[in-house]
Amino acid sequence: MTRHARAVDSSTVRTLCLPSGNEFPRDPFGRPRVLAPPAAGLVYGVAFNFLAERGSAPHRAPSLYLKPFNTHVGHGAFVTLPDHANEITVGATLGLVIGTAAHRLDPAHALDALAGVMLVLDLALPIDDPHRPPIGATCFDGACPMGPWIVELRDLPALDRIEIRTVINRTVRAVTTFDRLVRPIPQLLADVTAHMTLHPGDVLLAGLPIDLPRAHGDDIVAAEADGLGRVEVRLAEGIPP
Repeated sequence: MTRHARAVDSSTVRTLCLPSGNEFPRDPFGRPRVLAPPAAGLVYGVAFNFLAERGSAPHRAPSLYLKPFNTHVGHGAFVTLPDHANEITVGATLGLVIGTAAHRLDPAHALDALAGVMLVLDLALPIDDPHRPPIGATCFDGACPMGPWIVELRDLPALDRIEIRTVINRTVRAVTTFDRLVRPIPQLLADVTAHMTLHPGDVLLAGLPIDLPRAHGDDIVAAEADGLGRVEVRLAEGIPP
């Protein structure tokens, strides 16, 4: 079955035809072929969007953080750990890619604003206080691998049925689903766009559980999901601690 995927930037949406399943490009030697990130806009993370993380009602507005452009890399990239760091957390999540200017969306129609979704690895240094993450912990170079492509919603099951596997060195270390969010995805889009406009190519992350697996230099980390493919990067050590 042919799936429909898109490369999105701020001015154009281009439809691509890609293989079905979890296939992804490799070179003749079997190594991951390096791909550019398929979305070229801003990437916003959402904190505390899993029910297990909260014992009270959600805040009036979502808690957002930015993954700036220096963090954006695609499938097959090498990511160097920050100097003096010996491990990072690996959060595999769903990237909601905006396809049309989105402002004050109605939850009933919010998904219509999406060009599609893709896999995202939200990498960070371990954080003692997740309410006040230091910028260096979440925004080091390469801390937001994404891809390998954007898949349209018509080729996927309901978003709350998607299961994303976090794989470290070929071992599945976590499975993330999106059926118990504080703000389900349509409501999340509505609540974010009530306060700010999202533009074509921007990406809103659906959220992460607070308990994440950890990886080290020389590890190969990946996010994979049926129908979405696999985005994989190799970690390299920085200056030793």
